[in-house]
Amino acid sequence: AMCHGSDGRGAKGFPNLADHDWLWGDSYDAVLTAINKGRVGAMPPMGAVLGEQGVAEVVAYVQQLSGQKADAELASAGQARFQMVCMACHGMDGTGNQALGAPNLTDEIWLYGGDPADIEATLVNGRNGNMPAFDNLLNEDRRRLIAAYVKSLSGS
Repeated sequence: AMCHGSDGRGAKGFPNLADHDWLWGDSYDAVLTAINKGRVGAMPPMGAVLGEQGVAEVVAYVQQLSGQKADAELASAGQARFQMVCMACHGMDGTGNQALGAPNLTDEIWLYGGDPADIEATLVNGRNGNMPAFDNLLNEDRRRLIAAYVKSLSGS
């Protein structure tokens, strides 16, 4: 509750556990692994790699991927940059990669915010998320019960 809220719906930087958007997968085993071992999510800063113009172009492309309105010319240029720099983690089509915890950029779910300023801040500065491990803090029965409860929050 301290991180994900009393209702499990999260907050900026803390994942919503009540939706169907799971960075590392939504199987019971994936949830239990996250509780037991924790998770470290890292988006490296790309500002120096992309440059100011490149950041603006990728922001526009990512906006388009998620169904937002964006400058078509910038987005077109951003697609090429995305395919060179971002697709290794987010996939060619931007749908993410659960093996890496790389988010799907084609939906309306944003961990750190989906407006242009938030997307730009993510690209320029990177992001680092850390879910602590609970295997040494809680016994196995409690960790399994929490995993079952977390799964129930999303209706699965």
